[in-house]
Amino acid sequence: AERIVVWAGDVEVEGVRHIDSDLLLRPGTTVRLAPGAGLVLSGRLIAEGTASRPIRFVPATSGGGPWGAVVLTGRGANGSRLSHSE
Repeated sequence: AERIVVWAGDVEVEGVRHIDSDLLLRPGTTVRLAPGAGLVLSGRLIAEGTASRPIRFVPATSGGGPWGAVVLTGRGANGSRLSHSE
């Protein structure tokens, strides 16, 4: 059975987080990445925001170290979609 993880609102990521299933980000979601944090996705990333409710990937704290990366890896990530995302 195909699984899907759904994120909405404010989501904080610390360290390197691996997600094997598809990840759906609802419009208006803000993903706050701690210094050095990374997101490694082996499933599809579906991040389709809207003009009025974009999806944002931002540092968790201002003035902190930069966050790492959002990585789409392997064939499972084929078909990922991003729109109105920054």
